[in-house]
Order: sequence, then structure tokens, then C-alpha cells
Amino acid sequence: MDEKMQKLISALEIGRKKAAKKVLIVSLIGAGFFVLAIAFLLLLAMIPSSSTGELNPAFLFASLAFIVVGIILVIVAVALSKSFKKKTIDALKEEIRNELFPGAIVRPKDGLSPALINKPAFFQNYDRYLYRDFMSSNYKGIPFEKGHYELQRLETHSDGHGHTTTQYVTFAMGTMYHYSFGRQLGQIVKVLEKDGMFFIGKNGLTKVETEFIQFNKKFMVLASDETTVFYILTPQVQEKIMEEEKTFKGHFYMAYMDDELFIAVDDNDSSYSISIRKPFTEESLTPIVKCLAMPAVFVNDLDLDTPKFQKNAGTK
Repeated sequence: MDEKMQKLISALEIGRKKAAKKVLIVSLIGAGFFVLAIAFLLLLAMIPSSSTGELNPAFLFASLAFIVVGIILVIVAVALSKSFKKKTIDALKEEIRNELFPGAIVRPKDGLSPALINKPAFFQNYDRYLYRDFMSSNYKGIPFEKGHYELQRLETHSDGHGHTTTQYVTFAMGTMYHYSFGRQLGQIVKVLEKDGMFFIGKNGLTKVETEFIQFNKKFMVLASDETTVFYILTPQVQEKIMEEEKTFKGHFYMAYMDDELFIAVDDNDSSYSISIRKPFTEESLTPIVKCLAMPAVFVNDLDLDTPKFQKNAGTK
């Protein structure tokens, strides 16, 4: 990690301490109001109204007011925490973009086109596609684009009494990466994490076992040509895929399709999670920095900038 990133982490840690202190103070004040509400409820039960002998309305009103104030303060504390976490991730994203992807096109409200999301056929059909955080750039001359996806299906449920409810339910969420390289492979190779919720439509592809036993246990490899599998998935590349999969908290899917590479990290956004209560150190933030730098990591680990993926690379 370079000196500039280390300085950023130090600055973020100073900000974290201030934000954590503010969240703690607001939370404690909120808890105090809940304590007051309980105390007034006890008084409400013990001291009836002097005129009617019924529950004292003053204590009832005070208890309800304290509860409302306590709830508002808890909501404020949660909002402060979420805001700080987002600002932290945004600061790391900006630093990584400036360092690795200068001139990147960033459109926070856009995403990858539905055609690109559908092309690798990682997931089943969806009824609604939500998107954000589009970015396009290149690394070592390899153009790429990425975006956040959330796929939902429309489900209808009945309660057994004739009442039905219909709602959208998310079944896949994460980040998809799309690369273009010069070599026309003319084949399809898919690498799918076995315990993930991927779509098993083989579409004429054949299951291929590599010589790496641990890799075979973790991933299913489907291909239109077995020779291409061993050309692309060298032992070194398989080792790196195994290593990078551990970086994410979700599931990993990859598909080479002619001169394109699709990678989906279906992690429910959990790979970028940070805690405002834990100190920011180089060790604690390195996994998040690595996740944010993944467009470059994939180019390096998968050898996309090597001659074999360039135009006119020759025969396998």
C-alpha cells in the first residue's frame, strides 16, 4: 500500500473516531430517554390522577414523549453511522480511481445494460433489474466497465385466508465486471462457484475437470471446448482465482465468451462493509481496498494484458 493511501487511512481513522464519538453520544442520550420513559411508566402505575383515581395523563404523555424522542435519536445515530460509512467508501473509491483508473467515466445512477447483465446467463430470469455505480475505464490497455446489480423476481404469497400479497424479492445482488480483449477465442468457458445460486443452463457446454482437485471442489467449469479451458485456466490462474474468491464474502462467477470476459461477484454488497466501532488500519482496510481495485486485480491475475489475449495472438 503506497504512502498516499496510508495517509488517507490515517485521515479516515481520525474522522472515524470523531464520528464514533458522536454516534455514541447520540445513542446514549437516546437510551437515557428510554430509561426516563420506563421511569415515568412506573410512576404512571403507582400514582393515579388525584381527581379521578385513574392513570395520570401527565405521566402518560411524558412517557410517550420520551419514547418518541428516544426513537428519533436512535434513528439519528443509525443515519450518522451509515453516512460516515458511505463517505469512507466513497473516499477510498475516489483515491483508487485517481491512482489506477485516471479519466474513468463514473455515473452513480447508471449501471450495465440489461443485455450485458443477461449475456453470460449467470442468473435465472428476473422481473426487475435495479442498477447503480457504473464505471468504465481501462487498465493496462484492457477496456472494462462495471456496475452494481440487484435482480428481483415478483412473488405472490397467500396466507390461507384468501388474502394474497405480491412483492419483489431480491435473489441476486452484487457487482458485475465486463472486459473486452483483442483475441477472438471463438469459445465459451464458464467458472461457477458451486455453492452459489447460479443458473445451471448449460446451453451445450460440457463439464470439464481440471488437474487442480481443490479447484474442482470449489468451482464448476463448463466449456464449449476442453482445450480452451486448459489454455485459459492455467494452474497459476486457478490458484489466483481461488485466492481472490476468498476476498469476497459472496459467490464468484466468470465467463469467457469469445473476446469478452464477464465476472459477477454476487456478495449482497457485504464485501465493502466496515464498522465505525473498529479502528481503521492498513490491515483492516486492505481487503476493502483490494475489492475496490478489483478491475485491475482481475486484469493482472487472469493475464488479460498478456500476448495470448491480444489480437493476432496465434493458434493455441
